[in-house]
Amino acid sequence: MKDPNKLRDLIVEKVELADVMVGYGVHFQFDPRGASEVQFKCPFHGKDTKPSARLYNQTKSCFCWVCRKSWDVVSFTMEKENLFFKQALLYLINRYRVDTSSIPDVPTLDLKEETVKSEDKKVLFKRIHNNLLDLRKKIPFEKFRALCSVYFMSKYQDSQKVDVLGNLKKIEDKIICLTHQ
Repeated sequence: MKDPNKLRDLIVEKVELADVMVGYGVHFQFDPRGASEVQFKCPFHGKDTKPSARLYNQTKSCFCWVCRKSWDVVSFTMEKENLFFKQALLYLINRYRVDTSSIPDVPTLDLKEETVKSEDKKVLFKRIHNNLLDLRKKIPFEKFRALCSVYFMSKYQDSQKVDVLGNLKKIEDKIICLTHQ
């Protein structure tokens, strides 16, 4: 398996955000390749009477000045296709035929979910908890509250002997995505 963060960086570099957005019906006020900042109507917060979002070609990212949302090609795809971080990476790699051969494989543990030791789950819970604390001031409160709710529900389910490894992986994917916005 390849490092998701390196894959994200490669995709942001190789896939043009403007091209992806045009595919979803976003209309730019100016040609996105000709200026350093281009205005358009935000595709996320509903009706825009005038362009409130900007595409920044230098950083390959966008920001809406009304809903205060920022995104790059990966987070935009996650939102529009309702995908998790790793799913969005695979989607973009396949759709835009991104060559990932320059990124080496990272060795992974091949453990089945049933055989995960309780120590490993404790480490995962602790890592998610620490990442949530780091995110507190960096993301909107509603997103933070939602992540905390899912996290604490997973802790409760784990205490009831319910398999929560899948939920923990999804939480961690979402945290990774939010830290790169």
